[in-house]
Amino acid sequence: MLLANAAGSPAQLLSPLLMFALVGGFFYFMLIRPQKKQSQEFQKTLENLKLGDHVVTRGGIKGEVVELANDSFVIESADSSRIELLKQALSYIESDPSSNPHLAKTPVGNLDYGNDERFINKLDELKTKNTTTEDYDILLVDIFEYVVVEDAADFDSISSKFRLPEDRTEKIMGQLEDLGIISKDLLTAKREILIDPR
Repeated sequence: MLLANAAGSPAQLLSPLLMFALVGGFFYFMLIRPQKKQSQEFQKTLENLKLGDHVVTRGGIKGEVVELANDSFVIESADSSRIELLKQALSYIESDPSSNPHLAKTPVGNLDYGNDERFINKLDELKTKNTTTEDYDILLVDIFEYVVVEDAADFDSISSKFRLPEDRTEKIMGQLEDLGIISKDLLTAKREILIDPR
C-alpha cells in the first residue's frame, strides 16, 4: 500500500512535468528567442557596415565610417576628429532605418497625407512664386498637409511621424519656411502655420 501511494497516479506525475515544460517554453519564447533574434539582426548590421556609412555608437557618438578592420572601425565626427571603435560599440547605421532598433519598433501611424488637391495646388502655386531653383523634397506636400491638418508644425512631430533623419527634417522645415507655410520663429519649438488652403 505504501508503494502504491509513493508511486502515485500517472496524472500526478505529469502535472509537475507539464509545469516545468510550460515554464521552460515561456523562458524560451519570452527571453532566449528574442535575444537570439536581436543578436542576429546586430550581426547583419555589422556585415552591412561599409565606408561612408553614417553611424551612431552605443555611446551616442555620430560620425562617418572612414576605415574598416576585422573587429573595429574608424569614424570621423563633425569636428573632423577620428575615433577608432570596436564593432561591438555600433548602435545603428543612420542611413539604414531598419538597423535602428528605436525606429524599427516605432508605429508610423496613418500616413494618408498628400492626396488633398487643395494642398497640392497651393504648394504648386507657392513653388512657382518662389524664385529659388531648389529641389523640393518628395514628401513636402505630405508634410504640408500633415502640419496643417494636425496642427503639428514642429521638428519632433514631423521627424517621428515620417521617420525622417534629423538633416532631412531640417531641410524640409527650411523649405516650409521659405515657401511661407510656417513661421521662421526659431525661439519656439512649434512654429505658427501661416497658410491653410482648406
